[in-house]
Amino acid sequence: MILPLGPQNAYVMNQGIRRQYHLIIALLCALSDVILICAGIFGGSALLSQSSLLLSLITWGGVAFLLWCGWGAFNVVFKRQLDVVSVDIVRQSRWRVIATVLAVTWLNPHVYLDTFVVQGSIGVQMAPDERS
Repeated sequence: MILPLGPQNAYVMNQGIRRQYHLIIALLCALSDVILICAGIFGGSALLSQSSLLLSLITWGGVAFLLWCGWGAFNVVFKRQLDVVSVDIVRQSRWRVIATVLAVTWLNPHVYLDTFVVQGSIGVQMAPDERS
């Protein structure tokens, strides 16, 4: 599950290389992962399986997110002259970096597949006192 690089991993590595708010980003990602894993283990997968509306919202939200990421990548490749040797690093504001990392974490459909479906189904098999 960890091997493929998703949008969150790519963003975290990019900001780490730039050294732009990398500690805040790492903390937000770690907290988000803990929350999502706990939610998956303690009933998130059951909630998704019972609510077709919530499942549809997450599915279509994921589709919109992936289209947005793809469109952004398409624009970067085809509308700008990329010079790999001399890249000017644009400094982003703290709030923009925080909003972006929260978006690539919480709007990524793969995170719900991993935490709610895979880890949630494993967590359900454990006795309640073994889950913590």
